Amino acid sequence: PVGTVGAGQILRYDGPRALAVWSATRGRVGTLARFPALDAVNWVAPAPSGDGAWWVGGTVGAEPAVAVSRDAGASWDVRPLGTVGATVESVRVSTLGPEAYAVVTGAGWARLGIFHSTDSGATFARTGDGGGAGPAAIAGDVVPLLDGRLLAVSPGVDDPQDGDWWISADDGRTFTQARYLPMVGRIDRTVAGYVANDFFRDYAAFTRDGATWRKLEVW
Repeated sequence: PVGTVGAGQILRYDGPRALAVWSATRGRVGTLARFPALDAVNWVAPAPSGDGAWWVGGTVGAEPAVAVSRDAGASWDVRPLGTVGATVESVRVSTLGPEAYAVVTGAGWARLGIFHSTDSGATFARTGDGGGAGPAAIAGDVVPLLDGRLLAVSPGVDDPQDGDWWISADDGRTFTQARYLPMVGRIDRTVAGYVANDFFRDYAAFTRDGATWRKLEVW
């Protein structure tokens, strides 16, 4: 067992009730000694947040919950989010400064709930659910923008000229579709920034801040 996540190392899901520590130079280092008090894990942050915290998403019973460690995995605080009325498939956390968003999705990325924190995840308040204006599904991670808005994408199934990009100016309560943008399939956070997959259907795009995207000539 490994006590903490070292500098430059990452966490990965390693089966029921297990998180593994990986290194770019050493490969799999070992299993993290302390597992967060979640009944199931369905998402692990690809990198620590800006304040060094590691986030994990999952469930307590049938309800979505998040766990955060501010001491490199030595201990965990669990935050239950509340009932969403459907089977939870994923709970993903996106952060920018003290702002944190927990997005709960079900089968097919169905939007079940959005929870917002203004105190680095100490408390969460529900700001959105599967109803109201906005995408029926949110694919991958949301991107908090520097101007306070929230960027999300729905699975790419429409005409590319219509676009599947969505912007919220009220912390996920409602969304407005950003039309005439390229087709996109899913956004994933990485150690370096965010990657939009299936960009123009066949490519990828990269951003550090969510505002400026660079098309990557890979497919």
